[in-house]
Amino acid sequence: MDRVLKCGWLALFAAPMLVSATGANEASKDTVLSVSGVGYSTSEGVEVFTIRAGSRSFSGYPARAIRDNASTLEQLRKQLAGNGIDKRDISNANFEFRRGSDPDDNDGDRDEGYIASQQLVVFVRNTDQAGAVIEALVEAGATDVSVHNSRGWWGADRPPPAIEAAARKQAVADARKKADDYAAALGMRISRIVSVNDGGVRITGEPAPMARAMNVEVGTKIDNGESAVVASVNMQFELTPKR
Repeated sequence: MDRVLKCGWLALFAAPMLVSATGANEASKDTVLSVSGVGYSTSEGVEVFTIRAGSRSFSGYPARAIRDNASTLEQLRKQLAGNGIDKRDISNANFEFRRGSDPDDNDGDRDEGYIASQQLVVFVRNTDQAGAVIEALVEAGATDVSVHNSRGWWGADRPPPAIEAAARKQAVADARKKADDYAAALGMRISRIVSVNDGGVRITGEPAPMARAMNVEVGTKIDNGESAVVASVNMQFELTPKR
């Protein structure tokens, strides 16, 4: 009798183990495929160029160095106004006054005196005008000119939500297309999506594939190229044999 009871208990405890093992074997029949997708949104060039134009003046007399520098900057402002730049798009930056040697004297024994320098920061909202503005600033006496291209009509901020969403949708479509290709090659089909991992959105200094750059064709040439918003995604698909 005891022997019969012991065998019964062993059979009872063994049953769940057999069911669990059978379930695991059934699940292992499915194949999980991991793929990544990349999507590009519509991109545009910058809407505003930031031009920095500097002037440096030297004199043996401190007041004259400052006055000469102020006079040059006033000429720069007049040139900007003549090129249609609103005074609200012009600001001063990096004013400096110090003792030093004449920076334009290349002889060994340079004169000692005073150096005054400062910059104008100019926002050029008509990008086709950038080249002409740079030439006008140089003609007016600017000694240091630089152009900043922020690569994106949103500046340093994140792109608009619609732009990000378009890139994400294309990334998902790209991942799905790859999964379909793999499934077809394996003689299988996609049964479900197992997981989706966002790879983030980034802004590149390069145009999206097949995008064309736009060039400013005025004297001094400033390229107003395109930048791209790129989204990536990692996805897992469950594949099952075709029936």
